[in-house]
Amino acid sequence: MKNAVHYSATAGIAAVGCLLLMTMMSPLHAQEAADSPSDVLVNSQVQTPPRAELRVTLPDNGPLLIHETLVPESVTSEPVTTEAVISESVTPDPTFLPIPADRSSTGEWQAGDQPDYWIVSSRQCREYGSGYLPECRLQFYRGAGTHLRCGTIHELIASLEPSVPVCLVVHGSLTTWSDARKASPQVHDWFRNAAGNRRATFIFFTWPSESPATFIPTIDVGILGRRAAYHGYFLAQFLSQLPADRPLSLVGHSHGARTVASAMHLLGGGQVQGLCLHGMCPRGCDGRRRIRVVLAAAAIDNNWLNPGERYGRALSQVELLVNLINRDDFALAFYPWRRLFSRAALARTGFTPSIRSSMGAYNCKLSEFDVTCIVGTGHFWQHYQKHPLIARAIAPTVFYADERNVSAPSTSRVAAPARRRINGHSGVHPPIRETFGNIRRHSPSTRF
Repeated sequence: MKNAVHYSATAGIAAVGCLLLMTMMSPLHAQEAADSPSDVLVNSQVQTPPRAELRVTLPDNGPLLIHETLVPESVTSEPVTTEAVISESVTPDPTFLPIPADRSSTGEWQAGDQPDYWIVSSRQCREYGSGYLPECRLQFYRGAGTHLRCGTIHELIASLEPSVPVCLVVHGSLTTWSDARKASPQVHDWFRNAAGNRRATFIFFTWPSESPATFIPTIDVGILGRRAAYHGYFLAQFLSQLPADRPLSLVGHSHGARTVASAMHLLGGGQVQGLCLHGMCPRGCDGRRRIRVVLAAAAIDNNWLNPGERYGRALSQVELLVNLINRDDFALAFYPWRRLFSRAALARTGFTPSIRSSMGAYNCKLSEFDVTCIVGTGHFWQHYQKHPLIARAIAPTVFYADERNVSAPSTSRVAAPARRRINGHSGVHPPIRETFGNIRRHSPSTRF
């Protein structure tokens, strides 16, 4: 009897607790709980106190100015949103200020600074489901050393010099806005030191690659991979607006390689997650533009670039693709675990003989360097950037220093075979340690 009474009392308490919990978790209760501390009762009516409106302005000279204005609720019935007055290329978005607070101290160039590079951001661009055509205005920043200023796409295009290559670098996952800002001048200097007297305009494309924080690595990798491919749409839109007479070289790292592959596939007339350019390619999408691609730690399936596969039209837009192989990449060793029957990552295996047999005429566009003996188990960009030999290996591709040995692609979908030997090497290069042995002897401080 006592057990029955105890059980009934316990069940009653549990039921009351569940009801209270359901009430507290309901949207209506949550809204009321959020409003109740600040509500003011006047004449038996509830009025919301004034809310703060942020306005970000960029004066002609000087850093950004952020104004906070109190807007009474009775003044206007329209919702108050964050308004960003930066340039014609910025779309107001309450979830993303054009320049985060950590960059406010670098809003003005110092005396003697010369513009070195550009940063193009799609971090404020939202993702929509299949069937929706995303619209987003990219944000543009011009850098001089570690200092940045806002710009527009018109200023970017005006800064491009005729016949000077444009190098566009796309970072991988787990890269914050602050990381991208700090790494841009370092990567610029890394390439420039290996280029000699060659010139190029550097653009760094940044996308929202922070972790979704599900604390399940396989799910996070899948989400970030799809996000990287989705933002390839915005990258393709941007590339289509650049003058067609400027040679392009794209460098993609990790999931950034997927962004690059997605953009090239879209430029070739393909679809990515239900998206296509819909004729938004007035220039350069017919294969006449010169485009080269370098993939480092490429986090894509090793067969996705094959004709008929996920990014099968990417190579139709490329005259040369250089893949950096690292067979000991520890992070990519878990790449096949993200989904059932997934293939190995391209960076781990390279273009295997079976894959090359399916490439057909595209084989003449492929070139590979084995960096396993240099990078080892590393995966992040820092593991590549600390080795100048890697920059020297890919510099001829990025700066078009070997253009005399590579023929321009034809206007057909499958380009005519280009010359298979680049600077004296076949399509598959020996490990960089052996290829650049003379550089090692002249650089005793370089460690392998």
